Amino acid sequence: MLTPKLAKQTKPTSATKCEVRSSYEYVEGWGMTVGGDSRLLHPRSTEEILASYNIAHDGGVKLGLRGSGNSYGDASVNEDGHVLDISNMNRFLDWNPETGVAEVEPG
Repeated sequence: MLTPKLAKQTKPTSATKCEVRSSYEYVEGWGMTVGGDSRLLHPRSTEEILASYNIAHDGGVKLGLRGSGNSYGDASVNEDGHVLDISNMNRFLDWNPETGVAEVEPG
C-alpha cells in the first residue's frame, strides 16, 4: 500500500540528471519480523546512485541501504522513506591475477 508520504515522492527532481528505476514495495527485514512501505530505488551505475541520493535529499526523506537484505537490526527497512537497493549491481569490473585483487560492484 502506498502511504500518503510516499505518494508525494513519485517524480524525479531537477537535481537528478538520469532516471533511476524505482518501485514501491513492502520491505521486510531479515527475520521477516518487521517491515514497512518504502520506495525502492534500483540504480545500475554510480551516476544513478548519486541521482538516488539527490532524489532522497530533495524529497526530505531518509535513504536506507539494501544489498542482499540480510543485515542485522533490519537496517534496510526504511518505512515511509527510500531504500537504495544495490543488489543488481553485482558485476566483476576488473581482475588482476598477479595481485589477486578484484574490483567488483557492491551488490
